[in-house]
Amino acid sequence: MTMSLAKGLSTTNTKKRKTRNLTKHDREAAAAHDKWLRKMGTHPDQLKARKKKPVNTLPFERDRSHERQGNTAPSAGVGAGGHAAPAEPKTYNGARKLLGIATLHKSNMVPVFSQEDAVEISKMRRG
Repeated sequence: MTMSLAKGLSTTNTKKRKTRNLTKHDREAAAAHDKWLRKMGTHPDQLKARKKKPVNTLPFERDRSHERQGNTAPSAGVGAGGHAAPAEPKTYNGARKLLGIATLHKSNMVPVFSQEDAVEISKMRRG
C-alpha cells in the first residue's frame, strides 16, 4: 500500500468561504468595547491623535517638572511630607588600606586589608 493520496483528493482547499454578518449581540459587544476603549483613552483614533514624542528625547528621560526643587531629601522616619537634611558625602579617611585581592573559592574575589586576613584566606583555600 502506498502513502499517496487517492485520486481526486487534495489537502489544499482554495474554496472561498462566505462571510457571515455580525449578530445583534456581537454588534452590541463591539459598541460597548469601543465605548470602554474611549473611556480608557486607548481607542485607535485617540492613539493616533496623541502627540508623538520629540525625536531628540531619550527613552530614559522623564518629565521632572512636578518634583520639588531644593536640596532636601524625603525622610523615611518622618511622617508623610517630612524632609531630612541631605546625607554627607563619604570620604576616605585612610584608616584601612587595601593590600590586595584574594581568590577565596573558584572565582570569588575578596579584598584583603591586613596580613591576618591574607593568612586566614590562604589557610581556607588549602584545607
